[in-house]
Amino acid sequence: MIAHSVNIFDNLTHPIDSAERHRQIEEMFTKGHPRKLDLDERPVTIDDDAWIAAGAFVMRGVRIGARAIVAAGSVVTKDVAADTVVAGNPALVVKTIPGNES
Repeated sequence: MIAHSVNIFDNLTHPIDSAERHRQIEEMFTKGHPRKLDLDERPVTIDDDAWIAAGAFVMRGVRIGARAIVAAGSVVTKDVAADTVVAGNPALVVKTIPGNES
């Protein structure tokens, strides 16, 4: 389940280097959006029966394990193991969910 206002990012959205960001926005203003951007894409994987609660942010390259729970408002920057609950910014393991296998 993915609740409302969850944000899932598979890229950096903007270059990290300030000069590159400046060049990119200047190009957008003068020529339109560039056809090719390298934003270091990394896929996000959400395994079966995971629950991502309202307002959470899941960052690029993260895997949310099966049956894991991401608490509301959390910022997930690292993989979340199956059958665990994470919360906070950055999201940290709050507890494991025993006997949750199905």
